[in-house]
Amino acid sequence: MTTTTAKTSKAFSSESTKVIPPTISSGWNRRKYQIYAAWIFLTIVYTVVHYYVQKMKWKPAPQFCSSSTAGEEEEECSRPELAAFQAVSCIMMFYLGLFGIRSWHFTIASETTPPMKTPEQRFFGFLPQADELNAGIFVYQTWDLVASSLIPEHSTIIFLSHHALSAFMAWYSLEYQVVHYYAIYFGGVSEFSTIFLVFADFDVYFPPGNPQSTYATFIFICQGLFLLTFVMYRIIGWWYVGSQLWKDAAYVIQHKLIDQYRPGKSYFIYIFTTLSVLMGILQLYWLGQVLQKVAEILST
Repeated sequence: MTTTTAKTSKAFSSESTKVIPPTISSGWNRRKYQIYAAWIFLTIVYTVVHYYVQKMKWKPAPQFCSSSTAGEEEEECSRPELAAFQAVSCIMMFYLGLFGIRSWHFTIASETTPPMKTPEQRFFGFLPQADELNAGIFVYQTWDLVASSLIPEHSTIIFLSHHALSAFMAWYSLEYQVVHYYAIYFGGVSEFSTIFLVFADFDVYFPPGNPQSTYATFIFICQGLFLLTFVMYRIIGWWYVGSQLWKDAAYVIQHKLIDQYRPGKSYFIYIFTTLSVLMGILQLYWLGQVLQKVAEILST
C-alpha cells in the first residue's frame, strides 16, 4: 500500500490537469478476503447478541411484539433480532463514521496523502483511505441488505433499495478506483451522525423503564447529538460537497475525461451524481420527520 501511495503521490505532484491513474487491476481482488472475514465477524456478533438477548428475555416496546405473540403473555414477547441488528450497526457505524471523519478532516490534508486539487484527481485519484472505507461500506451494506430483508421493520422498499444501491456504489468505487475522494464523505463522514441514531433507535425498540435513569439520560444526549451531526454532515455538508461533485462531474463529462481514465464507465458518473441529489432530497425529508418528532417531545 505504501508503494501505491508513493506512486500516486508522484503522479499528483504536478499542478497539471493531466493525472496518471494508479495501475491497480482490481480493488475487489485486493480486499475480497478481508470482506469475507468481515461478513463472518458481523454474523458471529449478530448470533451472539441474539442468543444472550433472548436468554435474558429482554422485552421490546409493545408495538414491536409480533402478531404471533399477541395472544401470549406479555413477558413472553421477545425480539432479540432487533437488538442484534443494532449491535452490528453500532460496530459498523463507529468504524465508518470515525474513519471517515479522521480521513476527511485530517489525513487527506496531510503531506503523505496525494493532493485532490483538480476534478481529475477527485474523480480518478487513488486514496488508500477510500480503498479501505469502500470495502467496509460494501461489507455493511450487503450484510445489512440480507439482514434487513428478514426483519419486518427494516424490510421496506426504501431501505432495501438504499442498501443495494450503496453496496453497488461502494463496490464500483473499490473495483475501479473512481470517486475515491467523494466516497470518503458520502460513505464515511455522513455516517458519523448514524452512530448516535443507532442508540436512539435502540431506545425505540427497548425503551427505558425509568425515564430518569442513566440509560434514559444517555439516550437523550444521543438524540441531541444525532440532530446536530445530521444537520452538519447530512444536510449542510452533503449539499456543499455535492455542489463540488456536480461541478467536477460537469467538467469531466464536458472534457470527455472518463474515456481517458476509465473507458466505458461514463454511466457511473450519471448514476453517482443522480443518487447524490436523490439522497440529499431524502435527507431533507428525514430532517422534517426528525424536527416533527422533536416538536412532539418538547410539547410533552
